[in-house]
Amino acid sequence: METLNIGLINSDLVLPRGGQKQLCYLAYYLKKFGHDVTIYTYEKKKPYIYDSLIENIEIKELGVDFYKPHKVTWGEILLRYITLSKKLSQLISKNHDIINPHCVPSQLVMPFLKTKNAVWMCNEPMIWNYFSWKFSQILPIFWIYALDKCAVSWFTKVCMLDKKMEKIVNEHYSCDTCVVGSAVDWDVPVHHIENDFFDVFMVGAAGPQKRPIDIIKAVSELPQNIKKRTRVILVGNTHPIEYKMEMHTIANKNSVNLIHYDEVTTKQLRNLYAVADVSLFVPELQPWGIFPLESILAGVPVIISDQCGVTDILRNFNVPIVSTGNISDITKALIDMLENREKYLRCLPSIQEFLKNNYTWEKYTYRMVDIYKKVLVT
Repeated sequence: METLNIGLINSDLVLPRGGQKQLCYLAYYLKKFGHDVTIYTYEKKKPYIYDSLIENIEIKELGVDFYKPHKVTWGEILLRYITLSKKLSQLISKNHDIINPHCVPSQLVMPFLKTKNAVWMCNEPMIWNYFSWKFSQILPIFWIYALDKCAVSWFTKVCMLDKKMEKIVNEHYSCDTCVVGSAVDWDVPVHHIENDFFDVFMVGAAGPQKRPIDIIKAVSELPQNIKKRTRVILVGNTHPIEYKMEMHTIANKNSVNLIHYDEVTTKQLRNLYAVADVSLFVPELQPWGIFPLESILAGVPVIISDQCGVTDILRNFNVPIVSTGNISDITKALIDMLENREKYLRCLPSIQEFLKNNYTWEKYTYRMVDIYKKVLVT
């Protein structure tokens, strides 16, 4: 295999999110396959949850506190992104065959690099990201569009994780796109522990886009005999902090048993999968969804929303899919899962085999290398 020199970029290696996990696994397997890899980032946490994957990878960081400025306007945050991107560009070697930024706002480094040998792994367009958080009225639309489109114009290829996001990207940019998907792994066997609870489990950044409040509201509408033995277990940092307060207020008001962890170790996560009766993931326009796939590999049946990216690959299996934002739909799916859990458990082996044959991190890395090579001959 031809050896490539690849520069990977992500805004931070701080939070244990899917985008960061994807980048770290990609770096690990690129290195394992013999390629030269450097990761560039504004900030890296020490220690970091994915350190075992990137311990042999060269990492260059600015060393700034990326998440420090919470009480500022989005305009000030955007200006800060531009400033940090310019500084980061000065660390990036000119010897890379390919530059591969991941997620928003890492694409903003491109105007300072001015190379066309670049691939963006786009989780979502920046302008759509701001609209989805309902801050569009704060920022001049033309400014964000101009800034974002200037950065994206430098990419030869823009990759998405699912077809829905590809459609959104094509509405915002004039670029060559492709759907590459992502991957999942879960190598540790999980043996389910029976208890007296009906445990509803979710992992993911507990913010508005992931819609954990919908889960709490759906549980609140369960029949009383089910609700009183149901626990909602959430794992994930909450931003903004007001959303966390709202989440707990709604749970308390509706007598929903909510257990929330900001962050857990792999061992703790395994223990939570062991008690989970169902993994529930009902986000708004989620580009992929490592958590529901990981749940399946861990032996936990899942319920997902129709805007979750992995519906592309799970639609042909017997996986309950609910309408995003439809609380009644979610409540009915939970009751169905409780009453027919054995039926859904019997479906898991075929899905597990499908994932292991098509969506390992090795296969994802091979897909990305193919894209890099096509960009180099364009």
